[in-house]
This record gives sequence, C-alpha cells and structure tokens, in this order.
Amino acid sequence: MVILVTPFKQLSKLLGIHDGLAPRVPLCTLEQESKARMVGSAIRLAAKYSLWRSDCFPQAMVARFLLGLNKVPYALFMGVRRSDKQDELQAHAWVVSGRVRVTGGAGFRQYTSVGCFVSVY
Repeated sequence: MVILVTPFKQLSKLLGIHDGLAPRVPLCTLEQESKARMVGSAIRLAAKYSLWRSDCFPQAMVARFLLGLNKVPYALFMGVRRSDKQDELQAHAWVVSGRVRVTGGAGFRQYTSVGCFVSVY
C-alpha cells in the first residue's frame, strides 16, 4: 500500500544509501546468507498468495525491510532492458545479499542496472 501512495523520491530515502550505478554486492557471513535465503523464500511464498500485485518492486521493498530488520547487508538494484517490442523498456528490481539472490532472480544477466541502494551497516 505504501508503494502506491508514496512518491518514489520519498520512498528512495528508505531504501538505503544510493550507490549510483556500480553493481556492488555486500559481503555476508554464512549466518546472514542463511537469513537472506529464508527472507527470499518467505517473500516468494507470500507473493504467490497475496491479493494485490506482488511483482518485483514490492518484493524488493519487502526484502529490503526484512533484511534491514535482521541486520543483513543487502543491495537493491533497479534495472531496465529493451522489450521484444524495440520501442519499449521493461523495468525490474532485485535484491542480493552476499551470494544470495533474495528477490528478482538473475537480474544482472537480463537487465542493465540504473540504480543501486545499499544497506547502511
């Protein structure tokens, strides 16, 4: 609900430190990676049964907040690619933590990163 009513400029302040375009992945301990895997699994399960749109952006937002609550380092990426119709762009958001793809799948392979937000710890 917050995503629908809050302008992105305000929302971006909650995402973490804007780190530009460089694709940086934070280092994590094995315990933190385990927590990141659990967060990703929980988000995918919840998205399957949610009553509203639960595509990549809401999933990335929830991942950011759950990882933040658990003090797990993360990087939230926003990316774009050309669609099959060459005049359209498709946007995507994904979250990584160490070696774990928390949400968004293999975003680096298919999308060009246009923004990155990293955890503050």
